[in-house]
Amino acid sequence: MRDLPIKLSAGVSPDTSRGQELLPITHPEEVKAAWEFRIGIFRIGASARCTPAGIVCAGITTAAILLAVSAVIRAQRS
Repeated sequence: MRDLPIKLSAGVSPDTSRGQELLPITHPEEVKAAWEFRIGIFRIGASARCTPAGIVCAGITTAAILLAVSAVIRAQRS
């Protein structure tokens, strides 16, 4: 059987002793972002990650919401 690529988290190892096959990673490319905001002694930071499929889904969802809002506004004006 051909070895399939897989990325493992720290401390995790695949268990192939029971005949379980590893699934290939469907989106190995990941978009990551991080920021930190500091004012005096206050610090706020955040990080995010997503896949290209997630970005496409967010775009489709945004388009559907804007279409619905425009229909409601048009109906209210009539």
